[in-house]
Amino acid sequence: MMVLRRLLVVAAVGGAYLIGVAFPAAAHTSLETSVPARDSVVAASPAEVALYFDEAVAAGLGAVRVVGPGESRADLGRAVTKVNVVHVPLRRHLAAGTYVVVWRVLSDDGHAVSGRFSFAVGHVGATPRAAARSSPIWTRGLSAGGRFLSYLGLVLFAGALILVALIWRGGTAQPGVRRLVVAGWTLVVVGTSVGYLMQGPNGAGLGPTAVLAEPRLLLDVMHTRFGQLQLARLVGLLALTPRGGLHLLAAAGRTRTAVLLAGLAALVATWSASGHAGTRSPEALFVGVDVVHLLAVSAWLGGLCVVLVALLNSPDVADVAPAWSRMAFLAVVVLIVTGSVTALAEVGSWAALWHSRYGQLLCAKVALVAVMVGVGALGRLAVQSRRHGSLHLTVRHEITLGTAVVLVTTALVATPPR
Repeated sequence: MMVLRRLLVVAAVGGAYLIGVAFPAAAHTSLETSVPARDSVVAASPAEVALYFDEAVAAGLGAVRVVGPGESRADLGRAVTKVNVVHVPLRRHLAAGTYVVVWRVLSDDGHAVSGRFSFAVGHVGATPRAAARSSPIWTRGLSAGGRFLSYLGLVLFAGALILVALIWRGGTAQPGVRRLVVAGWTLVVVGTSVGYLMQGPNGAGLGPTAVLAEPRLLLDVMHTRFGQLQLARLVGLLALTPRGGLHLLAAAGRTRTAVLLAGLAALVATWSASGHAGTRSPEALFVGVDVVHLLAVSAWLGGLCVVLVALLNSPDVADVAPAWSRMAFLAVVVLIVTGSVTALAEVGSWAALWHSRYGQLLCAKVALVAVMVGVGALGRLAVQSRRHGSLHLTVRHEITLGTAVVLVTTALVATPPR
């Protein structure tokens, strides 16, 4: 239980951090052009404003408004989205003067992006003061906190099951393993649910309670790629419960192991496809690389938790610890390779590592992982010399550092690569 308390403490600190520093969520989606064009003067009243983005967006959730002379609304209400184009119907016979379009849409990877521009009908006039909405800090914080909990839960749930499936079948009978699997599954359910509930208010620039006042927001989320993947994850979790996962492993058999690992991979894909990897081409390649990356992270960090909670106190430690050490080493190698592929694709240049927030967070993550590898090397020496007391200490430090890695990863997911 001590490791669970430690994880909860770090999670609480991480949640407070995310709420305190959460900036308006952004992605690399950008407005390419519009009709009428930015700063243009059109002779006749247009029937609509069309916004063209560089990737698919969802505007049903956002605050897309057209404000004219006297701060009056010129749009007819709800915008219509067709893949990457947002159509905003306008009132007939607009008065001459300047109009401001303020927009807030959700990118294909679930992040809110906003901006504004102006055009004029007939002649240029006074510019309305309309501003794009920004989500309240509690909405952004809860959204980020949900992501953090879901990633932390994934590490515990998938990592524990992977270790038991591959090297320690006897772990299915250990109470500590069962607690970790249940805790991880629960965190994923809670984190995913919070993220789904906050997606609507975050896209519309509203407070957390907007889901109660505007139930349509939940339906709007359901029609987005992000929302569909979150619901798919929850359905997958109902199919792969802690009891069901451990039951599959209770009896030896390669088929059961293959079914479990395939189920975990499909579950992990809901994170990968709803993040940056799902917006790159070829999508199948980058999503696949990210799935392998997350599985490797889970095998390493979640496995560490199993080692500390159950294995070190088990009579099986002498037999299983060497196999765990080899698995952890392989997971780190896979983690480095897949992480490098993703970093090269996302960052694009060495300069971006130092001059972009995404690059700086990536450097912080690499530094933390490097320290973890160093501590893990000490643990590997302890395994080889059968000094399990020293292994206990190194594993504790690795888990603390690993939780920090999850926190930084959460911030990376919410940060535009460029």
